[in-house]
Amino acid sequence: MCGACGRAVAADPVFPSGRTTRGSLVVAGILQGLCPQPGTVRITAHASGWSVRSAGGRHRVCATVTEIWDELLAVFPALPEALDAASGGLAQRYDDPGDRALLERVLDLGRDLRQT
Repeated sequence: MCGACGRAVAADPVFPSGRTTRGSLVVAGILQGLCPQPGTVRITAHASGWSVRSAGGRHRVCATVTEIWDELLAVFPALPEALDAASGGLAQRYDDPGDRALLERVLDLGRDLRQT
């Protein structure tokens, strides 16, 4: 629960110390960059999570990165097989140590979901 506003906050393994606005924006950029067809999915960070919009008017509000992954996998079922190739360019883009650690946690979560 948020101490400032009393709102329930979902636990997210990608943010073990708690989600920040900057972290949410970075995650949105990372996952947007993994999408094989640019423009097919739009991920927007909000104070309470993210909204994911995809073709056909599909819209989902996500409280955790796992929920975003679930939505991406529904739109791009082959994304897990292309994950390692797609992540190469992102590693160069996110060279800040904090951003790089966040990138690794997002990718690790995607790899874990690939195995299930």
